[in-house]
Amino acid sequence: MFLHVTSSTESTSDCRLLTNLQQEKDNMSLETNWRIALNSILEELTDSDLNKMLYHLDKIPQGVKTGKTREDIPDLMENNYGTEKSISEIDRIMKIIPRNDAAVQKLLRPFVEELKEQRQEEKGKMSELAADPGSVANKWKTALSAILEELTERQIAKMLLYLDKIPQGMKNGKTREEISNLIIEYYGPEGSISKIDEIMEEIPRKDPKVQNLLHPFVEKVKEQRQEEKGPSGATLQRNVPEEDSDPTEDSIRATNLNGRLC
Repeated sequence: MFLHVTSSTESTSDCRLLTNLQQEKDNMSLETNWRIALNSILEELTDSDLNKMLYHLDKIPQGVKTGKTREDIPDLMENNYGTEKSISEIDRIMKIIPRNDAAVQKLLRPFVEELKEQRQEEKGKMSELAADPGSVANKWKTALSAILEELTERQIAKMLLYLDKIPQGMKNGKTREEISNLIIEYYGPEGSISKIDEIMEEIPRKDPKVQNLLHPFVEKVKEQRQEEKGPSGATLQRNVPEEDSDPTEDSIRATNLNGRLC
């Protein structure tokens, strides 16, 4: 009889796999369940309520909203706001209409509360980044690689079009891992966080699978930029690389970022 002894490495790997699978399941569950709940919320609204709601969805162009049925609205919300932002937006608008009655709120509140819990978790991740400044750039590189793995081939092609700082010849035939390295090389860690955030808005990939990986870094960059403005709102002087600086100097930029993001 042969015994298989599980090494600590195997055990850690299995734990990570289970965590990733659970997170994927939770993300899928949130998107699917929110779509069902949103459809039910829309059914509870009068025509007047619905018109008010569409009026307050100012991120969606008026021409796109015109003539849309209740059944069309969940897709509009997902494409323009993403899952998490659409929950916040519906919560905001229901207070304005107002529809604070149980018929609507019993459908909406569980998602609002779940979103609050997720944001608390994100704050915890940001604290981890601050507590370990030496690994911020490495953590972002890992997160960026994971984000690229979530994209379809078509989305990767779209993303490459937006990465105009990288020469076209450098983009051709690259693997996702190589693309990740190129993005950080040409934009720097902080610049690449902002650029990827901008591109995910355009593609769009506003779903939790991507945003849970990206959002803690975006928030940290925003927080850092706010600190740089100082109490008076004036931006403090910072070292900015020359436009024609050698992209191979990424290690120097990474070091500077670590100091700024902590």
